[in-house]
Amino acid sequence: MLQANIYIELPGEEVTRPTTRWERIQSKLGAKIDMGTGVKRLTLNPLETWQALCTGLGTAHLTDAVWLIVNDKVLYLDEEGRPQDLDHAWVAESPLGSADFRELHLALTHEALGVEAMVLVDIRTPVPVGTEEMRVRVSARISNLRIRPGESAADYVQRVRAFAAKKPIIEAHRVQIREFARSLGQCLADAFGDATFRLDEARVRVQRLQLEQFAHFRELSFGDQFSQRVYRPAPKVARHAVYDDPFVYLWWDPYADLLHWVLLDAMVHRVAWRSEHVEVVDPGGTLVCRGDQVPEHAQVLEPVVELAYLDEHGKLAVSRSVPQPTFTGDPISGHSEGRARRPRGR
Repeated sequence: MLQANIYIELPGEEVTRPTTRWERIQSKLGAKIDMGTGVKRLTLNPLETWQALCTGLGTAHLTDAVWLIVNDKVLYLDEEGRPQDLDHAWVAESPLGSADFRELHLALTHEALGVEAMVLVDIRTPVPVGTEEMRVRVSARISNLRIRPGESAADYVQRVRAFAAKKPIIEAHRVQIREFARSLGQCLADAFGDATFRLDEARVRVQRLQLEQFAHFRELSFGDQFSQRVYRPAPKVARHAVYDDPFVYLWWDPYADLLHWVLLDAMVHRVAWRSEHVEVVDPGGTLVCRGDQVPEHAQVLEPVVELAYLDEHGKLAVSRSVPQPTFTGDPISGHSEGRARRPRGR
């Protein structure tokens, strides 16, 4: 829902190529030969890279690791939600050498000031010259917008609409994520020595749901039948993500799509969040329009939000035009590597 990206150029050097026989002759005659390949590789070995990364994350008080993947191999997976486990994520006896190191993917969680964040760190080497080796994606949800035990559909919709009507609140959360990302970027850049970083402007993302997501509204229960979200990290699926929201690969929250429907309805019908910093996207993250462009896209958005509604009894209902879902429950349950799913109350 709240997102910011950090890009960090790490210490590296351009990979050179062997000279040809003709180039060696030209060099002896005084010609200057360009030996560059247009590709650069990290000058740090994998362990040094990890140690610098941990230093920067520790300075930023990010120590709750969820998974660590190196070269498509899962080295660490926290299935229990253990706190402050970053130091345990690296496998010290890993035989990985500098020449074999291609990529590292680390996921962490962080909670502060009413916001729950996932931080995804991706490091790749080699990369084209001029390209940052590290990308850090901060994705956050507002804790107060999660459905509460015992809450009816009508009560939840009313509460979210009231939140959406207060523009300064969402803007304050957006600025909160922007400053968090700026501080994190500086901590990481400092940990890697002469590294430089840049930021994308933080933004709020609201999904334009698809028919499949509306179909699952029929499975939702409210009041005493409230369903807790389920903690089940799925790192291998996340590596080939089709959902823009990384929380999908950490938590199974049956009500997450409902939140996006209520927010988009508020943007279309209640003039909420008409800002250039708000984006309407499809589930894969493709931009549909900015918040300040909603009036121009109303003919496209309005039929979507009208696929669900509250009936005369205040119960959530779905249009008959929405087909039955192609599966039930967790959208990635078949990809969670057979691990037991645990309800979590946090």
